[in-house]
Amino acid sequence: MKNVLSSNYLWPITLALFLLNLGLVGWMWFFPQRQPNGPRGETPGQFLEKELAFTPQQKEEFRILREDHHRKTKVLRDSIRQMKEAFFRHIGKTGVTDSALVQKSNAIAEKIAQIDKITFQHFSDVRKICSPQQQAKFDDVIDEMLHRLAANPERPAERPHGPMPPLPPPR
Repeated sequence: MKNVLSSNYLWPITLALFLLNLGLVGWMWFFPQRQPNGPRGETPGQFLEKELAFTPQQKEEFRILREDHHRKTKVLRDSIRQMKEAFFRHIGKTGVTDSALVQKSNAIAEKIAQIDKITFQHFSDVRKICSPQQQAKFDDVIDEMLHRLAANPERPAERPHGPMPPLPPPR
């Protein structure tokens, strides 16, 4: 019986796969992925500060508003996470009624509605610190801002010590 690797058709296939892998590693090295926070690699808060051209005083007021918003919603997000864990622990259990599941899911929905109300008030407060020209720009960019936040609602809008540092290139 002939050795499998000595077959004439396996060497070109092996070489082609090796070259494809080498090309993929090279592509990943020279063209790293974008930052996870958005197309410009910035957090939603940085995006808003930049788009509205906040003054240093406005940046400080915005930081205070942002921290307050994060503090208020963190408790609710943690509560929602615990409620969802308890909700999904019922999978596989017998005797779970639809009314009990509806009651639990409604309680989760109420917490989410509270976060939405707090977030609405937060952005209303942010708009109040803007000049009339900034308010017009705010009205234009708020949709993009909300899309950035909706991309990952569990993640706070800002890291405690600034934006996430860029990832090192693969080795």
